[in-house]
Formats: sequence, structure tokens, C-alpha cells
Amino acid sequence: MTNKNIEQLIIQLSQEVDKAQLDDTTIKKLREFERHIEPYISAGIDNNNKHTLIDQAKQLEIEFAQRYPIAEGTLREIIDTLGKMGI
Repeated sequence: MTNKNIEQLIIQLSQEVDKAQLDDTTIKKLREFERHIEPYISAGIDNNNKHTLIDQAKQLEIEFAQRYPIAEGTLREIIDTLGKMGI
């Protein structure tokens, strides 16, 4: 798995979320997650941010599970890919 895979999944997630009508709180959480994952995509991530990143992704996954199942599936792929990359 490469950073390119994560980047493509983030783009896919953004497209799926754009189709859904998310509430403002969920949008804010998603954008915060995207901001935290961006440094990893660009240049790698330090150990202190790894747990925060996974925790944010898992929290979003829980919130998406019932209301946005397609986006939840993409977020699950992101979590799995990060895990395979050692994050």
C-alpha cells in the first residue's frame, strides 16, 4: 500500500460525502481528519499522530455506519490501508 492509495481513497470518500447530506458537525470532523492525514500523504507522519489519526477515522466510521454506509465502507478501507502501512 502506498500514500497514493490513501490519497485516492480520501478523494473517493470526499466524493461520496459530497453526495450525502452531512450535518455540519460531521463535515467538521471529516475535514479535521483530512487535515491530519494530509501530512502523512505528503511526507510521512510521526508516531505521536498515528493514534490520533486512527482514532479519528474509527470515530467517523462509527458515525457513518448507519447514515452513510457507502462512505463508511470507504473509510473502513482507509483504516485497513493505514493498518497495513504500519499506522
